[in-house]
Parts: sequence; structure tokens; C-alpha cells
Amino acid sequence: LAYIKASSTRMQQMIEDILSYSRDEAKLKQEEVDLNLVLEEAKENLKAMIEDRNALINSDKLPTLFLAKTPMLQVFQNLISNAIKFTCADLRPEITISYKELDNKNCQLIFKDNGIGIPEEQQSKVFDMFSKFNSSETYPGSGIGLALVAKIIKSYNGSITVDSKENNGSCFTITL
Repeated sequence: LAYIKASSTRMQQMIEDILSYSRDEAKLKQEEVDLNLVLEEAKENLKAMIEDRNALINSDKLPTLFLAKTPMLQVFQNLISNAIKFTCADLRPEITISYKELDNKNCQLIFKDNGIGIPEEQQSKVFDMFSKFNSSETYPGSGIGLALVAKIIKSYNGSITVDSKENNGSCFTITL
């Protein structure tokens, strides 16, 4: 029964993730959004996970950008929850979110963690649908989260890249 329950929970999450992925983000209302408030809301939504792992989240002062809030909240939540989930159980997750202005039109948001990292040969596939490189028992999830993040960022004509070393954390850079 426990196996069936776990399987149905994973299936439910996958269905919700697919629905989220299939939504047309461009139709959402865009407005001035303070990313500091988005970060606080993401942390509140992930509070149980953050407290359970005693995760440390540091951040620069983030900008206010013209975009739709809900998709950006999904981006923050997915990147933060992945950073926590993919950190060795005996290590305190540490996440640093920094901001860099490139010019008066473009900026970068950088999410850096101390997690298990992504092997170099798998980094090119990390934003593909259903990409999972670890066992579902150890690291549960549908393999859709980073594909959703990439789709949201692309909907703003932005880009996302990952730089990672196995057993030495990951750094996701979003350019908007």
C-alpha cells in the first residue's frame, strides 16, 4: 500500500507539472514585480522543506522587473526546492541568490548551491522534459521542474544555463 500511495503521489505531481508546463505563460498579466517579495513568498511556500533541512538561503537585493509574478514564483520555488532536495542528507543546504545588472536592458539572476551537482555529460539534458538522473526513491520528482523553469524564462526572451561539478554544487544563471 505504501508503494501504491507513493506511486500515485508521484503521478499526481507529474500531472500537475505537465499542466503547469502546458500553460501559455505569455497570456498572464505582466506588471512591476519586486523579486525580493517573490523570494519571500517562495521561502514561505517552502517553509517546511527549508526548516526540515535547516537550509540557509542568502540573497542580494533583487530588482523589480516587468513580468508575471506567478511564473517567476514557480522559477524561484523550483530552483530553491531542487537545491535543497539535491543536497546530501548529512550536509546543510546553502543557496545564494545574486543579481547582476548587465546593461540598462538586461540582468542576471544567479542561483548557486552546495548540492550534489550535475555530471558534465548530463548538463545539456537537464532542461529537457522528464530528465531524471537520480533514483526516484532517493530524489523524488517528475523531471519536469527545470523544463518548466526554462520554458518560463524563454517566454520572457531570456535564457538559463547551468554550470555544475559533480559533488560540488550547481550554479543556474538566468539572463533576462
